[in-house]
Amino acid sequence: MLGPFVDHDEEFPQLRTDETFLHASEESDWAEVASLAWKNDWSMLAQSFFDSADILVTTALGDREGRSDPMSVIAPALYLYRHALELQLKAVQKVGEDYDGEVGPRRGHFLMPLWKQVRDYMERHFGWQDEAYDTIELNIQLLDELDEKSMVFRYPDEGLPPGAERLELDLRQLRRVFRGIHPWLAGVWDARDAELEMAAEMAADYGPDFSDDVGYEGL
Repeated sequence: MLGPFVDHDEEFPQLRTDETFLHASEESDWAEVASLAWKNDWSMLAQSFFDSADILVTTALGDREGRSDPMSVIAPALYLYRHALELQLKAVQKVGEDYDGEVGPRRGHFLMPLWKQVRDYMERHFGWQDEAYDTIELNIQLLDELDEKSMVFRYPDEGLPPGAERLELDLRQLRRVFRGIHPWLAGVWDARDAELEMAAEMAADYGPDFSDDVGYEGL
């Protein structure tokens, strides 16, 4: 029963009896079938949220038929970008915990404390003094000020901070900034993961002191 407010003159998708979204059917196009088997991978899940945000913004930017506008996608896009960033930062924490025994608090949604811990970790382990750190920190701070608890972009009754309703956000600039930040952090995670995995393998093969002399810190 669709209810009294449905315009039956409009084309409406027909639901089959007892059909659910949980299982592929014999009619499924297997090029469009996905699995949740990889959901426990922090960095891959971060990438999936980033890709979703990027697809959403790119679709809106390319829409010339009026089906969407910046107002219709800005909150979902900001939420997806923010969550991708949170997950990628936690992925860096996770690799530090797995290989170095440095346990970081991965629960909670506050970005700035998370970023400061990750930045300290990267500076100590990589030895980098990269200007990208400051650019990333500035944008994380702005995002954290807009939505400190990861609730504002999701719910209409979570108020924006004072003055935020007057901000004008450019979707193209939004995409450009996060296309810079996300791959940079993903690259840091990938390099650190590969470095530590190699060091662990060499320590297993040649003894715990071997990896100390290899000098991977230039990655």
